[in-house]
Amino acid sequence: MAKPPALLALSLASLVACGGVTDIEDDGSEDGAATDAGDDADAGDDDDGDSDGDGDPTLRIESITPTDGATEVGKSEPLVITFSEALDAATVTAATVQVGAGQVPVAGRFTVDADQVTFTPDVQWHLRGDIDVVVTTAVESTRGAVLPEAATTAFHVADGAWQPPEPIGSGVACCSYAQSNLRGDIVFPFPTAGGSVSVITFDAATQTFAPAAALETSDRAFEGPIAAIGESGEAIVAWRGELNVTPETVGWSRRRGGEWSAGQTQDLDNLINQIAIGDDGTALAIWGDASTSVMGARLAPAAPAWTQPAELEPGASSWGARQVGGDVQVIFESAADGLFSRTLDPGTGELGEPSPIGAAGVDVNYVNHAALADGGAIFSWWQPADDEIRFGRFDAGTGEWSEGRLGDGQGGSQVCENASGKRIGAFQDGGTALAAVAAPGQGFGLPDDLGEQSGLEYAGCFLDRFGSGHGLWAGYGTDRVFWSRHHPDGTWDPAIEVVESPAMRGWSTDAYGNLTILYASGTDAFARRFR
Repeated sequence: MAKPPALLALSLASLVACGGVTDIEDDGSEDGAATDAGDDADAGDDDDGDSDGDGDPTLRIESITPTDGATEVGKSEPLVITFSEALDAATVTAATVQVGAGQVPVAGRFTVDADQVTFTPDVQWHLRGDIDVVVTTAVESTRGAVLPEAATTAFHVADGAWQPPEPIGSGVACCSYAQSNLRGDIVFPFPTAGGSVSVITFDAATQTFAPAAALETSDRAFEGPIAAIGESGEAIVAWRGELNVTPETVGWSRRRGGEWSAGQTQDLDNLINQIAIGDDGTALAIWGDASTSVMGARLAPAAPAWTQPAELEPGASSWGARQVGGDVQVIFESAADGLFSRTLDPGTGELGEPSPIGAAGVDVNYVNHAALADGGAIFSWWQPADDEIRFGRFDAGTGEWSEGRLGDGQGGSQVCENASGKRIGAFQDGGTALAAVAAPGQGFGLPDDLGEQSGLEYAGCFLDRFGSGHGLWAGYGTDRVFWSRHHPDGTWDPAIEVVESPAMRGWSTDAYGNLTILYASGTDAFARRFR
């Protein structure tokens, strides 16, 4: 059976203004305790730290925006806290003013202007995220006054919306797919009509697409560029010369520090169709040869060329090389024993012992992969013999695989998991979009039927730390792309068509709940974003 490419892959009432709190004197006693004979005499001087003469030596919070309990807060709206007096800017840090989303600190920057603190997230608030703020007693005014107790507030961020299609490049020729990492960076390599190779990248930190960069512009025609990107942002694009042209040539370019290296070429007799890169920069390319063996070549971080091809797994089908837990793993299908994984040793280039993923003794199809925030991974697949969707989960802590069942279906699928262990699975059965939910430590329940849509062949998903997420169903070689929103209570919005896509090129999500679809119309490339 032909195996088409898999989808590539967060009350002001509680912020009491602290007026009328007990006035602590220099000796540590409370006003009126009659332990200091000079209390009445110095009630108005500066010894008690009351420089403004209002009788209150403590620091107060006067206001905060967004207000406690606010909803529909804009994703780019800053957090502004106004105090009763000017602050010592050195005491305002991520440790003293704690901003979190789902118990995960929000990356951002603080600015202090006299009595006002502004926190701006580095990218944005998490869509539909619950943001919690704790102002500790370590924040001090310029005269050393502090809050009598820590103060808390919380607000809820608004949802996103689909944006109009955005042109991102032109001259795109057939048959390449985008890759992304959990940060939401995207690498989209493509051959041009003239046989050159270019790449378009999306930077999750700046939320912008870079103009297409030419990687290979030689006279010889190239095709089939593929990409890999690690969680650290290391990336590689590789491509091959036209088929049946001797010698068979491969080319590649690395991205480091946001810049792509000049394209390099090498005569190498192979048909590279999968590539992965580890956190150390080691790249591994694999392919299947005519004798049903998995072949591979390795590119060390500072090496000038790929190693010569070597047989990695005899008598097996090639499924892919993936970064799992920061390492590169080869995923393959044994003819009789199901799916297996082997880990590459970056230093020696040797592969570890095979670890079973699942599907022992049966044929599999539409194998898909999702990375997990803890360094693990989930692979899902269709077992045609019984029309069953199953998955295997890699535990980064133990280094072991476990197998599970998603449901009955026929076609592509993906399983996603958030930091709390909640899972969603998106799959399809004969053109019907299906999705199921599993609570931490439990199996999947009955799937939700999200509607029958013609031409569906594969599915993808994303689940954030709050339980919100996306489900995506698309057709291989069709213009059908459907999307549904997953809610924290486990329900789904009906699937809707979001883009006419003659050539789906991949999709990506980031840590803030944004979703990006890449597609081509003719020779033009477009992105459509939910943000």
